[in-house]
Amino acid sequence: LPEVEREASESVRIREKMGMRDADYASALSVLASVYLAQGRSARALPLLNRSLDMIGQTTSPDNVRAAPILVNRGAIEAAEHKFALAEQDLRHAMTILDQGSSSGVNGDWGGIRLGDVLMQQQKLAEASAVVEPALARQRAFFGGSNIRLANEIAMVARLRELQKRLD
Repeated sequence: LPEVEREASESVRIREKMGMRDADYASALSVLASVYLAQGRSARALPLLNRSLDMIGQTTSPDNVRAAPILVNRGAIEAAEHKFALAEQDLRHAMTILDQGSSSGVNGDWGGIRLGDVLMQQQKLAEASAVVEPALARQRAFFGGSNIRLANEIAMVARLRELQKRLD
């Protein structure tokens, strides 16, 4: 990852030197933040994610599709810091963005599965079930067969059911 970090940092620096403050700059910030997240450096990633979201909001719209993965990443950091209300808000916003113009809901499932995990961490099992189980049904219908995303969602539903049985 050091090489990836160097390249992502260079992309941000070049855009800053050129005075670029647009959606592409926001995406470059987000890429660098993703590198930091992959390295477990959330404290370095969070300010970049916030700057990226601000830039997208200023240059396009807070509901632009580019904001969705940034919101999901920020939601993951917030959840890890036990800031569950903020995490839920970001993940629900990401789901809404991803499902714009789609009647199937399948795009928003990416954020929904992460939201389900956040809800399970808080033992909000009924809410988690209401998000995760329909997402799994949509993903089964969409992918039809073997797919890593589907496998992850099946594992989450299994974990949810295990937690529900323990608490019953």
